[in-house]
Amino acid sequence: MSIGFQFPEPVKGLTFNNKELNRALMVYASLSKRKMADVLKDQTRKFCIDLCDYFPPFSGSAPATHSGGEGGFGNRARNKGRDAVNRDIRHIFEPIAQAPAGDVAAKGSHSIFAAWLNAKMKLPEPHYPEYIFSIVKKKGVWLTAETEWDYFKGVEKNRGKYKCNFLLTPSDAELRKEHFRIRHGKNIRVNKGQGRERYFVDDWKAVERYIKKTQQRVGKLKSGWYAAGEKLGKMPTSAWIRNQGSATSVCVPMLQGNHPQITIGNTIARDHSQGWHFFSKARDHRHYSIRVAIYHMFKNSKNARKVLGAKQAIVMLEKQSNELK
Repeated sequence: MSIGFQFPEPVKGLTFNNKELNRALMVYASLSKRKMADVLKDQTRKFCIDLCDYFPPFSGSAPATHSGGEGGFGNRARNKGRDAVNRDIRHIFEPIAQAPAGDVAAKGSHSIFAAWLNAKMKLPEPHYPEYIFSIVKKKGVWLTAETEWDYFKGVEKNRGKYKCNFLLTPSDAELRKEHFRIRHGKNIRVNKGQGRERYFVDDWKAVERYIKKTQQRVGKLKSGWYAAGEKLGKMPTSAWIRNQGSATSVCVPMLQGNHPQITIGNTIARDHSQGWHFFSKARDHRHYSIRVAIYHMFKNSKNARKVLGAKQAIVMLEKQSNELK
């Protein structure tokens, strides 16, 4: 009797030893009056619940089980995830009016310069740098003459401090491309340091639309585990996870015979160290929960006689499992 795991891209050099978890399952099954297949199915479903609890977003500052609270299933977790998406995207994209003059000049693009001026003029006064807007105010026209543009570049081009880029009238695809590139194409939070890469955008409504669209994907990481659990039994109600669908889920139950097995997986599970850390925590919690259940079985003196028989059963089951390999 065992639980197996399937992932898309395991981290090189990282392996999971599930021997202790599967040993605890065999002890629990041998002590209970239930069929091994039923125990395996129920505990694997509970493990899927643990995985949803331990994979982000969380309802609090750290993973917590749903027992006695909402864990990773409730609206608090959903809202925290959506807030994180909002913050991350706003750390990449900013309104073009906030771009430093030095970075505008360093780009050497008159169209970027014009978009920046237009955006700045829509803000309340005063406008900086003052010398440029004093010329605009004096002439009453936009700066389109090459001599004025060249003057601006000459004054400001060496004042750029940050690694900045510009997007004019960006499409949803362009925003998504840069968003995923900066976060390395995976489920990783973006750098918030002062030296981070930034994009200044002239159409801020396009960014707000992109944020709302991306927020709807919160729960996708959990959905693979959730759908696997639903194939094995009842899962906690959570529409924002369930509505992400089951395309990323892996659940292969093989419950016939004397050696039942279930393989579960998630085709978009994080393939970096933090993700494997969450997975390990969930697995350890399931192992602990099974051992607690075993302890309560032994706590009753009437069950104490079963200890020797349980150990003998474990040895026999492990021997049979090894013979099948």
